[in-house]
Amino acid sequence: MKQCLLLIITLLFFIQSAACGRIQISENIYFDASFRPRLECDNRDFSSKTGNDVYTSMRTRIGLRIEDIIENTGLYLMIGDSRMLGYSNPYLTGIPSGPNGYDNNLGVNKVYIEVKGVIKQGAYLKIGRMSNDQGRSYIFGPGNWNLFGPRTYDGIKIGYIHNIYSCNLWSFFGSNGDRHWYPKANNPSKYPDTGIDYKRDHTLTGMDLSLWKKTVNLLLFLDLDQNPVADTINNIDNIALKRTTTAINIRWRQNPNSGHWVDFDAASQVGNMAYGAGNGEISAYMLAGDWSMHFEKPVKSWIGFGFHVLSGWGGDQDKVTYFDDNYSSKHKTFGNMDYFKNPTEIKSQGLQDLIIRAGLTPLKDLECQIDLHKFRVEKSFSSVKNGKSVNNLGYEIDTQFKYTIRNGLITELGMDIFAPDENWENKPGDISTFIYLSLTASI
Repeated sequence: MKQCLLLIITLLFFIQSAACGRIQISENIYFDASFRPRLECDNRDFSSKTGNDVYTSMRTRIGLRIEDIIENTGLYLMIGDSRMLGYSNPYLTGIPSGPNGYDNNLGVNKVYIEVKGVIKQGAYLKIGRMSNDQGRSYIFGPGNWNLFGPRTYDGIKIGYIHNIYSCNLWSFFGSNGDRHWYPKANNPSKYPDTGIDYKRDHTLTGMDLSLWKKTVNLLLFLDLDQNPVADTINNIDNIALKRTTTAINIRWRQNPNSGHWVDFDAASQVGNMAYGAGNGEISAYMLAGDWSMHFEKPVKSWIGFGFHVLSGWGGDQDKVTYFDDNYSSKHKTFGNMDYFKNPTEIKSQGLQDLIIRAGLTPLKDLECQIDLHKFRVEKSFSSVKNGKSVNNLGYEIDTQFKYTIRNGLITELGMDIFAPDENWENKPGDISTFIYLSLTASI
């Protein structure tokens, strides 16, 4: 812990001298960039014997935008680099490639051509690698906290944007938007799993509709993985996944900076998922809501309550009843310590999150927030202590402090604590901690 505090103090001292600016190359050519070093002190293994894992990552994004040099046409290219400082393994697989080995961190995060005014003013066509953010990121989100973010997809998108509403149709390659494989550490030309047919299309095809200046957001999409799965009982092949998600997001603000704020999400999933002995029927749901009251005087502050619940699964492969939120911004949901990112682990038993939130802006450029989470699951599990059926997982406290040093330069400090229920984790020193400090310079 002393090492963590020393590194935090050192980085805080460093950032006071950092600077940023904005560059316009010409009237229609723009340059943007983002640099984010992040220090993390990770003690999330529920064991006091192992201490903190301290590491620093660096995420760099540089973009070039060309607008209307070709009439009503936009071109955009974003180059990105993501790495663990002092470590040359580009995909964090645990095996460094050596000081003279290949380094394929550097790559294209976004690249697209956008043709505007197709057929009529407000209509557009976009082709390439792009983001697909929806609502408040509970179904589709940018994943910006992730070292490799933002999340993007290869494909095509067409739509119509008006002042108060918009409608979009899109088709992307799925599997997290990345159709390529992560190569073997000692040979980047070899793929790691010969059991996967990488030429089979995994696609995301859908539409979204936003009404009343994004107060109501509707979403419908099909997640289709055509990789064949052998049914050994009926001696046939089934496609791996056909899941349709229908969702609604409602966002209401009484006033821009004060009064009641409400956010609500509801979603359902139906379809089929193949396994070795058949084809399971999907039927799942998600509900999430937040209410908060915001005050401008005497100090800008707010307090709120929220919930986020998923349907649970009992393990019956013929009835797949867990909700899959694989494309969401996972660090934004179910706590900042990220214990519940995988939809098929304890989360699949129907994760339930009850939340109390509060925020304060004591200074013009300083924002403070605290979230208290209580986690449990709908479907019970066996206690690690006595084998009884239990539902509670524990409590998490997340604190965040965000300070704007100057325009374009922000530092953020987060300190998180998780106190697990003894029936879920029963180890010496089982209270876990996570501390991070980031500096983001954006132009």
